[in-house]
Amino acid sequence: WSRYTMARLTEAITRRGAAAIGYDFLFPEADRLTPTLFAGLYPELPPTTADQIRALPSMDAVFARVIGRSPVVLARAGVSAGSADMVAAQAPLPPEAVFTGVKPRRVATYLEVVANLPILDGAGLGHGLVNGPPDADGVMRRVPLVGVAAGATTPGFALELVRIAEGHDQIDLQGACGRLRAVQLGKHRLPVDDQGRLALRFGEFSGSAMTSAVDLLRSGVAADAFDGKIVLVGLTAAGTSDVVSTPRDAETFGVLVQARLLAGQLVRHPAALG
Repeated sequence: WSRYTMARLTEAITRRGAAAIGYDFLFPEADRLTPTLFAGLYPELPPTTADQIRALPSMDAVFARVIGRSPVVLARAGVSAGSADMVAAQAPLPPEAVFTGVKPRRVATYLEVVANLPILDGAGLGHGLVNGPPDADGVMRRVPLVGVAAGATTPGFALELVRIAEGHDQIDLQGACGRLRAVQLGKHRLPVDDQGRLALRFGEFSGSAMTSAVDLLRSGVAADAFDGKIVLVGLTAAGTSDVVSTPRDAETFGVLVQARLLAGQLVRHPAALG
């Protein structure tokens, strides 16, 4: 989808009262409909017309302006140095969250991070890591609430969404001798293992909690549909890459895992899982 369409979608969600909006995918490359690129596709355009097109604001600039006036949290992905997933980009700004408490020793650590285009990344109200290692058998049972990416301690995506939605600045990491036991955010005390991971309880997920982006853009969604809620925007189409395995599903969409965490479907004593 064009970044112009994403801007319209963001505005539609914001108008319906969302407390926070999380894009559970990345925007690391320029929009393919950016005017300069578009004009370059048609060498037969008269020079005056081509110059007028190139003078238009980019779709990314339009999207960035909308992000800047909306409660948007953007994703980041930690990657190993030299990974094929690494997209050349400027070093991103450090996360906005302030961490206190213990300095964790065993959380997932990535030498590099894939972020969004600088024009978009700088406009987001918050940033969180969307990835983490599965268990040894490839099944996702736990979601990291904290990690280290490109040298910066970074909140997990869902944790950052709650921080923005509730207006907190500080995240307290609780434990001893570098071993995490819990993450405190406002009134929420979340038990984690020493790798900063929170265990999820996987059950049925209500389809009524999901809204089609197409319906939203067609104004087919009530004006107060998201009042005070956290809204996740993710990929759920066939053929998308954001697919994980869970104890209940051989394949499910990653955004639904984040949604379970936000819905509070938690195992209260994750250390008991090993």
